[in-house]
Amino acid sequence: MYISAVAEDVRDKILTEISSLKKINRHIINVVVSDISGMPIASDVGFEKETLLSASIAAILAISEKVSASMDTGNFNYIVMDYDNLRLFLFNVKNKYRVLIIAKKEAPMGLVLRDVKQFNKRIADYLP
Repeated sequence: MYISAVAEDVRDKILTEISSLKKINRHIINVVVSDISGMPIASDVGFEKETLLSASIAAILAISEKVSASMDTGNFNYIVMDYDNLRLFLFNVKNKYRVLIIAKKEAPMGLVLRDVKQFNKRIADYLP
């Protein structure tokens, strides 16, 4: 049995949106959606990796939000992490959910940001 932070029908809708996003933007390799506590919701990376990445996202963004609170910057929107071989994008959805995008290094950042912002709006409609 799969454990998710949302109902199975919501998870299935998000999985459909993940598939659509990857068809729209071929630079996107993987997507992980989790709640603010690090509980997995949906992904295309497999259960073990999803669990690890969801917990990592929660930890990274908890630090980011502490910095934000101390500097009075307002709500967190997204973070981009640039590595030798990949780019990671972390997004906030409804201040309760997190989206990790794993993209190819050569991915045009503007196109990834545009496509993922649209993806985030679509999945926000499914999330409580």
